[in-house]
Amino acid sequence: MAVHLISTLKHVHKTPLPIHVVYASPGDLDIPKRAAFRSISPDVDAVDILHFFDEEEVGLESGGWAIKVFAILSAPFKEVIILDADAIFLQPPELMFDFPTYKETGTVYFRDRQIFPGEGDVHRWWKGQMQGRTPSQELVKSGFWNTASTREEMESGAVVYDKSRRDVLMGVIMTGWMNTKKVRDQVTYQVTHGDKESFWMAFELVGIPYAFSSVEYAAMIGTLTHPDKSAHSVNSRICTDHIMHLDHKKKPLWFNGSLFHEKEFRGRRGFFFATHWAPGTGDWECDPHPWCMVSIREVDVHKLSDDGLDRVLTDMIGTAMFWERQFPTLIPRHTFS
Repeated sequence: MAVHLISTLKHVHKTPLPIHVVYASPGDLDIPKRAAFRSISPDVDAVDILHFFDEEEVGLESGGWAIKVFAILSAPFKEVIILDADAIFLQPPELMFDFPTYKETGTVYFRDRQIFPGEGDVHRWWKGQMQGRTPSQELVKSGFWNTASTREEMESGAVVYDKSRRDVLMGVIMTGWMNTKKVRDQVTYQVTHGDKESFWMAFELVGIPYAFSSVEYAAMIGTLTHPDKSAHSVNSRICTDHIMHLDHKKKPLWFNGSLFHEKEFRGRRGFFFATHWAPGTGDWECDPHPWCMVSIREVDVHKLSDDGLDRVLTDMIGTAMFWERQFPTLIPRHTFS
């Protein structure tokens, strides 16, 4: 999946930003794979995070999500965008540096799906942490805080920081502490799903301003099914594993879940074919697979072709297939689903 992300950023979006593929110990990413990544573009490199941190403290060889914040801290750049390997951009990622929220706070966060409403362990734990603290302007806008309308507040597949700002750097250091092995095993990952909530929670706890890209929760991208145009509200749904996020102008920016139709499928996976997107709702059916966002209003449904994004997606799939063929012994080839 990382080959798809990097090749599309470099050869479809033509991003000028240097890219570091971060891994933890030589066994995490072998030499042929490091060479493969570097061959995609001259400004792509592979970096062992354990050159910078003590494995006994950070526990990254088997740490999974925790590696991301330490990659941010060790990056030799003042401004950093950290991306999951399964992130796919429909526009150049450097656009996030132009977000008004980034210029104001030096941060960009994205909200997750609005799912699993009702107060749970994570809400009760967080209220305990906030005792004696005044909620920030960002927190008081949150459904997670005000009404427990969701269990999942943040999607950490893309995070942006300006580390040249001292307050931002202090917030990232706090996030790093929350993701050290002892703290995450005993606290952070016991109450939240992996690393993702630690990014905004760390800033909130130390009183440093931060910003989500929008007050709205994540959008969805996929294929629209079950339209019912006899009613004012369309009884429509988008069933997909792909969560989408919008830019500051409410245009599709990126989605997670990779270019595969089902990234978790083991074997010859088909590529993702999408026709529509819609802003997030709080109405979900989580029993089938993939999960379905339902009760979508007709006025809120958009075709990818309206903004030429169907062509962008096609170009990215073509680029991904090309680069798969460059590494036949490392990456299995895939097809359209």
